[in-house]
Amino acid sequence: KYGWIYRIKDKKRAIIYLLPRHRYFMVAFVFGQKAFDKIMASSISENIKTELQSAKPYAEGRGIRLAVKNKKILKDIAALTDFKLAS
Repeated sequence: KYGWIYRIKDKKRAIIYLLPRHRYFMVAFVFGQKAFDKIMASSISENIKTELQSAKPYAEGRGIRLAVKNKKILKDIAALTDFKLAS
């Protein structure tokens, strides 16, 4: 009735959330300040950097959702996952 979500965790913290949509899916991340700083200095897509920078900061960090409609974004998602794991 309300859909589902798939969360990948590393011990106690969530690394990535996968949210199904009609014909595509969304990925969601929450980044702390340390990971945020590394992402902003990286070669990640400027669109992702802009979205992350405009995300409201909370105690847990900044959260973003990205639509995965084709394979072009997968490289950036893998890099974002690496930043999350390293922080």
